[in-house]
Amino acid sequence: DTAQEQKADRRVRNQRVEHHRDRRRNDRPDDRRRRRQRRREARRVAIVSETIPLPRGGIRDVLKSRGRVTRRQVRDALRLVGIGAEEDGLPSVIDPQRHKIDPEVLSRLRLARGLVSAPHAIVIDEPWLTGDLILKQRLDDWASNSGRAVIWMGSGASERRSVQGQHE
Repeated sequence: DTAQEQKADRRVRNQRVEHHRDRRRNDRPDDRRRRRQRRREARRVAIVSETIPLPRGGIRDVLKSRGRVTRRQVRDALRLVGIGAEEDGLPSVIDPQRHKIDPEVLSRLRLARGLVSAPHAIVIDEPWLTGDLILKQRLDDWASNSGRAVIWMGSGASERRSVQGQHE
């Protein structure tokens, strides 16, 4: 009796394995690519903190966290955080250890770095940015329009600013 049950169990397991093999075989490469992309995007959270150092390099190298970064992504992120490479006197190669760059500008560069990765949620723990009400409003608008979440950390308590268009 147990030999028959074991045989039936093996048959069921083999059918499941064959079903999954057939499903993978019949999948088009575009479908697999889209599924992987959705999985990657579903868990994308950016953390902006003064404890995370900026790398050395050109503006695109500094803002790139992973993967390829387009000029448009860089331009949009810099515009959103309120800085421009020309007007803030940033050197062509940014080396946070060597150059005397304003701490507020470094904080904004960290924020732009977080935004370039197109996160679903961004956690901001930067004391230089918490007092900037215009920046907060701009990020709230960005979050509302794009369905993203912005979470401000400050004075020991977190303050959720906007989540998918809802303001608290």
